[in-house]
Amino acid sequence: TLAVDATPEDQRPQQFEHAQKLASWTTARCLAIGIGWIYYVTGRLSDASRCLAVGQTMFRSTTDSVHRAYCELLLGAVARARADDSEMVKKALATMLRASKGLNEHPLFRLRAGYEIAVAHVHAGDLVNAARAIAEMKSSLSLSGSHAGGRSLRWTSQVAILESRLLRTRNDFTGAQEAAQRAYVAAERAQQSTLVTEALIVMAEAELEVGSSSGLDHALARLSQARFLSRENPKTGAVCTLHIARVHVRRHRFEEARYEF
Repeated sequence: TLAVDATPEDQRPQQFEHAQKLASWTTARCLAIGIGWIYYVTGRLSDASRCLAVGQTMFRSTTDSVHRAYCELLLGAVARARADDSEMVKKALATMLRASKGLNEHPLFRLRAGYEIAVAHVHAGDLVNAARAIAEMKSSLSLSGSHAGGRSLRWTSQVAILESRLLRTRNDFTGAQEAAQRAYVAAERAQQSTLVTEALIVMAEAELEVGSSSGLDHALARLSQARFLSRENPKTGAVCTLHIARVHVRRHRFEEARYEF
């Protein structure tokens, strides 16, 4: 039996408009925050950019300024990942800084903004502002408290991963290894395989810089494990393969390196 719509005739246009806006909002979230995000983290940057741009446009028809700003942040992060030079990184960073102003009242989105901005500073070679962004992330994480909940360990791991990379650019390889180890422990406790993979990679990167025989052995073992864990993520798998080839080159095993390439 078909249900009868008991809505008064004069209220139906408003009801339809509300349903239309809800459908647009839901579609925008799925397209941008869902599919666009997945494309971003798996390295499909052109697809990510398209999904996020359409999602951001759809959010403009709603009153949801927070998710609209989050779309802009992720568009900046994608632009940073696609950047070929420091000027392009700076343009992407400007986009992210603008977007972050609309995320200050959302504890988790504020953390994501801090992370992406810190990554952009590292890529731009601006180590001072990178260190400042990391410090702000730590402060935000402590202030988030219960809002971060079970995500606290995940963010602790991500901050330590960034710290490791920053310390490596300063040639503090011991500090980089210690930060990477903290990242790995936090990722394991959080049971986040993607972060365990990332921590293994930064540990290997620091060991590659040191270049000792035992360090290269450890780096190869960590990278092999990371590649196995990231077998469904082509971007991370490619990073692991490139680093494994570097290990073989450092060991003068050129045939193995050529095979990886």
